[in-house]
Amino acid sequence: MDLAKRAPLESFVYTVVDPVTGEEVPDMRVTLLSTFSAEWKKAQQQLSRKYKLKGKKHQASPDELLQSRVHMVGSVIADWEGFEENGEPLPCNDENIEHVLNTYNWLLNQLDIALSDDANFLSKG
Repeated sequence: MDLAKRAPLESFVYTVVDPVTGEEVPDMRVTLLSTFSAEWKKAQQQLSRKYKLKGKKHQASPDELLQSRVHMVGSVIADWEGFEENGEPLPCNDENIEHVLNTYNWLLNQLDIALSDDANFLSKG
């Protein structure tokens, strides 16, 4: 295989899946930056500093672990479309990203899984 045919991509658009029906929601999409991106690396460094300050013997609580996931996944959401809550549009901004990922764990899980699949961030050519 020619490795150059699998060049890394900066981002990809994920189509959200309805957690009840298992079907894609075509008008609900999230643009995710790669885990090789500067944004991901910056978020990793922030978490590393945070836990380094707490000391080697600190054991993260379940809530801290969840917030770490929210922080990492949220750091690479570049944009979204089709998001609504209670009939109102949710613009893509830091506050709404944190709210959505904390409130709708099923979506956090979907995006986390999408980020861990390298194939999503490699050219197909």
